[in-house]
Amino acid sequence: MNRKLPKNILLTEGLLALVTAFFTIAMFTFLKSSCSPEMHCHEASGTVRNLAIVMTLIALVQLLAGLKIIRLIGSIVLSVLSVITLLVPGTIMTLCMMPQMSCRSVMKPGVTVFCAFILVLGLINIFFTIRRKA
Repeated sequence: MNRKLPKNILLTEGLLALVTAFFTIAMFTFLKSSCSPEMHCHEASGTVRNLAIVMTLIALVQLLAGLKIIRLIGSIVLSVLSVITLLVPGTIMTLCMMPQMSCRSVMKPGVTVFCAFILVLGLINIFFTIRRKA
């Protein structure tokens, strides 16, 4: 493991790991859909939860990786996955019709905030990783 990395890369990768881990915990607790299992929004919540788990695993591998190419690919994949995850509730998968339901009032805004933050951190990390010399 190469620990002679610039502090800005370690900071962004550490933040990515923390944010994705918190996103996964949030999807299992306060951001999950409280609708019944036969509704579409329940499936959307499960899909976002699974994508959050994948993003957390990628962020952890990226944090522990020593090669620049793995860090770069990890950041690119996290950025793409955050955009896909952002589109799941409401665009790719339907939600409840009533605006006061938890899937529309809690899950969708929460997913938007987390995914936007992960996207920004991923793009910053791509920039720092490409700028790094070796």
